[in-house]
Amino acid sequence: MLADDASAADQTRWRAWLAQSPVNRQAWAEIEAIARQFQWLQQAPAQRQTASSTLQAVHRIGRSAGSRRKALRSLAWLAGCGLTGWLAWRHTPLQHGIVARLADHHTEVGETRALRLADGTRAWLNTASALDVRYSATQRDLLLMAGEVLIETAADPDRTFMLHTPHGKMQALGTRFGARLLDNSTQLAVYEGAVRIHTSATHATTTLQAGQQAQFDRQVIGAARAVPADTPSWPSGMLIAHDMPLAQLVAELARYRRGRINVAPEVASLRVLGTYPLGDTELALQLLEKSLPIRIRRTLPWWVSIVAP
Repeated sequence: MLADDASAADQTRWRAWLAQSPVNRQAWAEIEAIARQFQWLQQAPAQRQTASSTLQAVHRIGRSAGSRRKALRSLAWLAGCGLTGWLAWRHTPLQHGIVARLADHHTEVGETRALRLADGTRAWLNTASALDVRYSATQRDLLLMAGEVLIETAADPDRTFMLHTPHGKMQALGTRFGARLLDNSTQLAVYEGAVRIHTSATHATTTLQAGQQAQFDRQVIGAARAVPADTPSWPSGMLIAHDMPLAQLVAELARYRRGRINVAPEVASLRVLGTYPLGDTELALQLLEKSLPIRIRRTLPWWVSIVAP
């Protein structure tokens, strides 16, 4: 059981629920795996959830296999102490597939998707991304669990709009903005309006205006810099390079395909100018080979090396 204060009755109901269906047993095994990832959060007594609460949530959600994703997500919230635990769990080395399965919306590697949310907000998910939506009568919360999102918020003066990541939250102030999860930080770019950043650990705040971008982690907000374009090109399926180093461009292309692309040091700093299709990375590599003094070497179907000719 997830809680130490489970009663004998709780244990009995839990065993009965497990015995009802193989789906229940598999779901519980996955929840235990999730809970282990943020066990450190469960040490605080005020944040622990009882087994009784967990079981009640399961029964409220329903017993059918079709509602399994909802059950997993809600149980993860309970085991992970709500929003903080959920986001901390996302920042552990679990596979993207599990994250995506728990999210309301997700994309596979190489896929992008346009969304229209219940309030009219528009969102675009980039490759290998996952987004969860939690709207209430007073709040609009989105959780970026993996990857990257571009958001164009709909007006709603009665409900605050917040995008959460493991590093903090971003309050949209009538805006169009993009956020991307990096290894140890979140990158925010504002294209219209303004966005206020709140870090999760130190509660530092700053507001970015249109045309600004910055990175922040749980403690520190980096200096604001200029956004290189009025809007990102990836929602239209293109990567636009303006004097971009080859290594940087290839790193972006690699996000849209499985496998590995190595760039030899002697060609990594070559400057690239042009437009490349994200939906066909093989074609993009061919275009690079035609326009630059490089050679594409394919050792294996999933292992590509870019070297000097």
